Amino acid sequence: MRTILRGITFIFCFILASQLLIAEEVTEVPFTEGGQPPAAEDGYAWCLITKPATFKTVSKQVVVAPAASYLETVPPEYGTETEKVQIAPAKKRAIYVPAEWKTETFKQLVEDAHTEYKIVPPVYEWVDVSVEVAPAYNDATYKAAQYEMKTTEIEVKPDRAIPHKAQCTKGNTCYSVCHCPAEKAKLMVETLKEDGSVESVPVAPVMDSIRYRKLINDAHVEEVKVEAKYIDVTRKVLVTPATYRFEDIDAKFTDVEKMVMTTPASQKTVEIPEQIQTLVSTELDQPAARVWRKIPMKCCDKPVELMKKYGCIPGAGE
Repeated sequence: MRTILRGITFIFCFILASQLLIAEEVTEVPFTEGGQPPAAEDGYAWCLITKPATFKTVSKQVVVAPAASYLETVPPEYGTETEKVQIAPAKKRAIYVPAEWKTETFKQLVEDAHTEYKIVPPVYEWVDVSVEVAPAYNDATYKAAQYEMKTTEIEVKPDRAIPHKAQCTKGNTCYSVCHCPAEKAKLMVETLKEDGSVESVPVAPVMDSIRYRKLINDAHVEEVKVEAKYIDVTRKVLVTPATYRFEDIDAKFTDVEKMVMTTPASQKTVEIPEQIQTLVSTELDQPAARVWRKIPMKCCDKPVELMKKYGCIPGAGE
């Protein structure tokens, strides 16, 4: 348990010392085996730490190929010369001259003059005519007799005597006669006022309109004179026949360039410089070493005891 607490204390002191070293100037004294650092001021303590080794990058040039030389053949040099060369001899050329034509137009008969006979159909026109479909006649109209009503008296019972039994002496039958006058009644009687008659009424004939085709001109044959027909025809007429004419053609020359050697082939020495390569390597600058580093006492609980044990903060590699 004591060892664990001690380790925790070392770690805490290392972190705190690192922060203080950043803010303050670091004071270190070389470590000697069996020796002790000088006395520290109040509030400070010496802690043994291991400073890691430092390395540096070193560049150096190394010859990878020595200088040399070789013979190089220099080819000959050529130049160009221009020379006129005939490529075609003089000659005569026949040139075709086409024939000359002219265009003329003339009328060509395609149909002679003649007479044609044309049948002219008959000519009709529509005519409207009024036709009697029923003749006129007299229509007899009967006029009825006219009557009127008159009141007359008629005798419905004549004048008469009617016997009636009367009181008589005992044993006799007595009658009395009662005279009854005639009975009359009024009666409405229809009497002729005007005799009936027959009247004759004339009725006009019935007419209707009909339409028919009326011949105006009869069919006939008509004589038609047809003139001759012509068409315009175009044709080519030879004016000058085809021929040839000859033309002189000069000889043709061209400039030809040819190669001519101006400098013969030779040899020259070519120097090859040495080849140097830069090598980069890492070399040890300072080896790892133990030093006493002064740190504040508040990072250590028992600075004297820690000094005797060579360190309050373990160094690298401890």
